[in-house]
Amino acid sequence: LYGTADQVREATIDMMEQFRGTRHIANLGHGVYPDINPEMVKVFIQTVKEFK
Repeated sequence: LYGTADQVREATIDMMEQFRGTRHIANLGHGVYPDINPEMVKVFIQTVKEFK
């Protein structure tokens, strides 16, 4: 979540690819620290939602 939108999107897709074919829950795990840009959280969530 500390990267650019493209970096967050790419890392999220990589994570999702690792779990392809299995049921899973995508979450932030550790929560969101105060210095994280909320827009990057939106990128993460949107990428998960759009993943096929």
